[in-house]
Amino acid sequence: MGTVTAIRDGLMNFVSRLGTRADKASANTYVVPFVPQEEIEAAYRTSILRKVVEIIPFDEVREWRTWQADVGTETTPIEELENKFNIRQKIFMARALARKDGGSAIYVSVANTGAASSPLDLERVALDSLRSVTVFTKYEVTAGSRDLDIESPNYGKPESYSVPTATGTETIHHTRII
Repeated sequence: MGTVTAIRDGLMNFVSRLGTRADKASANTYVVPFVPQEEIEAAYRTSILRKVVEIIPFDEVREWRTWQADVGTETTPIEELENKFNIRQKIFMARALARKDGGSAIYVSVANTGAASSPLDLERVALDSLRSVTVFTKYEVTAGSRDLDIESPNYGKPESYSVPTATGTETIHHTRII
């Protein structure tokens, strides 16, 4: 019959390099799959994902906290304020949204402290000056320009945030966002 030659079928997979002498693992790469927000929301609302997302935030606020103060100082006004603005539920919501979407923000609106775009002056905050506490998803908040002053304690973080409103967008200074 003559000489025997090796037979190859010529199949070559350029992705796995099948049919070549290269290592099959050399074509592997790691990518982060893109999942649209609508798909994440649908999975959150219709599957066990809700329990997975909410179990840690729920545990964080389950026992909440007990305020302690110096003798003669009353903690009741703080507790009443927390109840009035439903702070426990809003912390839970923000933590759950951060786990589900990858981020969230809490905006603190305080009366008599200037515009939302100006820094919050804690010296001007009085007992009854809290107006509202609002939770935003990461899709509702846009970070502004970054603080590039190397000496700043806020270095590398946004100087402000923008949120949509009925009349356009509102700029909020970073000191008013948690």
